Amino acid sequence: MEKNGFGQKILMGFYIVFTLLMGSLIFISIKNPQNYQSPLRMAIQTVFFTLFFCGGAILWDRYYARFSDAVLKKLNLFAIILSLFVFWAGLYIICVLQGNGYHVPGDYEILYISALETADAKPLTYAHYFLTYSNNTEPMLLLAILFKISHMLGLNEFYPVLLLSSGTVAGSVWAVGELLSGKGKWRVPVLFLIAVCLPVYVFTGAFYTDTMSFGLGLISIAFLKIGLSDKKQWGFLILSGFVASLGAIWKITALIFPIAAGITFLLFKAKELKQYVKKGLLSYLIFAIIFTLGANASFQTVPICRKAKQYANPTSAWVALGLKGDGSYEQNVEFSDAVNALPDREAKSEYVNSYLKENYKEAFSIQHLISKAENNFAGGTFTCSDFTANPTGHSLLWEMMDPGGRYFYGCAGYAFSYMGMIYVMLFIGGVLSVKRLSEKKELSFYKVAADISFFGLFLFLMVWESNNRQLYNQLPVMILAIFGSAELLIGLKEKK
Repeated sequence: MEKNGFGQKILMGFYIVFTLLMGSLIFISIKNPQNYQSPLRMAIQTVFFTLFFCGGAILWDRYYARFSDAVLKKLNLFAIILSLFVFWAGLYIICVLQGNGYHVPGDYEILYISALETADAKPLTYAHYFLTYSNNTEPMLLLAILFKISHMLGLNEFYPVLLLSSGTVAGSVWAVGELLSGKGKWRVPVLFLIAVCLPVYVFTGAFYTDTMSFGLGLISIAFLKIGLSDKKQWGFLILSGFVASLGAIWKITALIFPIAAGITFLLFKAKELKQYVKKGLLSYLIFAIIFTLGANASFQTVPICRKAKQYANPTSAWVALGLKGDGSYEQNVEFSDAVNALPDREAKSEYVNSYLKENYKEAFSIQHLISKAENNFAGGTFTCSDFTANPTGHSLLWEMMDPGGRYFYGCAGYAFSYMGMIYVMLFIGGVLSVKRLSEKKELSFYKVAADISFFGLFLFLMVWESNNRQLYNQLPVMILAIFGSAELLIGLKEKK
């Protein structure tokens, strides 16, 4: 990253706030962990996970070049591709064995059944749902297109879409490795870290907005990085725009990382704007906008989308939903039911605006902010219970990640410590970033973008309805950030 006095001052202020934020999140999470975990046990496990990660990163950095030269040499890239393919295939097989468990009492079941009905040109059983929650309408239609293609090929819709869903996980591993420095040095550790995240095996086989948008924003930027090379690779620019558009349709939060990358660019590379426009940056934006507008225009030809504009809950309803208690649906059911019962969007907007005016002070209550942070960040399972119901029997995955399972307590503690380790590494990275900036030294572009992305996600979740599941599609971005922190830590060690 090039030096920029004004940008570095802004970044110094950001990292001071970011470091204090991460320290607070660590304290809040460990003080009151979810899923009935012991605070002391979670604190010890989190420290152990962090030491294991740091030790592993330092050893990998120390021996990677020697290992690569002595054993792999020119087969290095082939070995990485093979290991990524094996992971992709293994994830696919595990999700197949888990089965098509969409019979769960919630949004996922409605989305799946409705997409299946749309693909087969049948009337919607849950039309009222989409006339209430219009944000899930376009993802449902996109899923219906994938189901329709599967049926045209004479295939069960679950398996081809599972191939795509598991492909986004493998693609995220590739994208993180592409954006990290070191010419692919960290690809294997990144693969390992995503592979040992237990919720990935639950979420990949559940075709919902949080799951199908996994890593799409980060994959888009990785494609953009290649497309903006001196050779100006148009295929990657088009693919980058398409993936960004796909992320926007599945889950708008998928765009948090591309927006953070844009902010980082303006802070440190604004002088090079003309150069990057020539390389194709503007083309990427045009492709993304064209794809998104084209998809929206197509979806608006569907009657359920047009009706949703008249009857669906306004966006502000999700802000109001997160206003009291811990900001979750479970603690604000009365408000949600009251909004849903109103006859049209106009009446709903009027009620929500009135509710916001009467209760906005609650949003600034310390107790509310702490309980909302706990609900969003003190979990680790990403609310796996929303996707673990399986009518055919209790699989090992169910026993591990469902609250009724025999191994859930231990696995939930593992998942908490996994996320706790991420928070600690973000904190360490914040401290080291402040140190480097105070010494007028540079920071990695993508490390900064990943940290800004997490900060943006935090602000979003503290304003929106709180739900630990919202963190899931940002997991690859967080992993990018902690490897950036590891690089700073290794640089400190090398200096000593």
